[in-house]
Amino acid sequence: MKKGKQAVELSQGTVFPKVPWLPIIGARKCSCKASTESGVAIISHTCDALRSNNLQVCRVERCLPYEVRENAKKGRLTRFVHLPGFADDAFADLETVATVSKDWLSKQMPAGRALTPEEAGRLRQGIGRRFARVALPDPVVDWLKPLQEATKKQAGHNSRQLHWAFDKVRQIRVSSSSGWTGPTYSLELTLIMRDGVLPQFDGEDLPDTPITLKEWLLGKTPAAIENRLREICSTDGTSKPNESQTITIERYFLWAAFADTLVDLCRQNGVGSPTMVLDAEGRVASPDEFTLREVWDSEQLDLDHLSDVALTA
Repeated sequence: MKKGKQAVELSQGTVFPKVPWLPIIGARKCSCKASTESGVAIISHTCDALRSNNLQVCRVERCLPYEVRENAKKGRLTRFVHLPGFADDAFADLETVATVSKDWLSKQMPAGRALTPEEAGRLRQGIGRRFARVALPDPVVDWLKPLQEATKKQAGHNSRQLHWAFDKVRQIRVSSSSGWTGPTYSLELTLIMRDGVLPQFDGEDLPDTPITLKEWLLGKTPAAIENRLREICSTDGTSKPNESQTITIERYFLWAAFADTLVDLCRQNGVGSPTMVLDAEGRVASPDEFTLREVWDSEQLDLDHLSDVALTA
């Protein structure tokens, strides 16, 4: 195989659908065969795929339940990463991984198209997050369970509660100003919105929250806030044509209130010791507002990050 051709085929995300099994070391330190009915995908970085003699590959999964599949496409699961270059229902299963010889793999027949730069970036981030994410402390995991449930139930169906609102969220990140070593935690939950969803204002100061909106928000649930946002926003969450300044301000503070009500759900959870999570606040931000420092100091919240076995199987 010519080197130029090899550089195209042996890249991260390349799928080899005819590889029927992977070698896995069993309990008695003997090699066994893990079935790979849909083949395997390269998860080694493309640079390593070109330079190294051995490559890391994983099983390709094409039979996920609908809800799990939709959450995986949105990047909310760390076990499964979407492989759109091969098939819309194909996912890299990062739980079943093996090292194989590059010489052997290069003789197999790859399938699928090349990934776009955006798809390649999402794949790279998904693979990296699986192996680099922080294990959140158990008290924080317990405290966040209501948020997990709210996010899980919305996957895939427009009729489900909060689907519309969560679809406008690009990432959910959590940070603790007191660190993750405990024994107590002060949390900030940030919703990073998709481009154009969160209104931007001139200057450094935000406008005041309208008094009528403050009154309306008293006791409102996330679902009620979502319903109001759907009334005043375009389908994609951005402004409607000829939107008034009053509605622009309302949109911003409704999203901020949506984040606050998600935190309130967690406060009302009653699971674990309340003294371990001393305080928490919600926040919304656009991708341009969330700084690199904040990325370093926070963790992206994944559904299987919260240790729900049912979501990873």
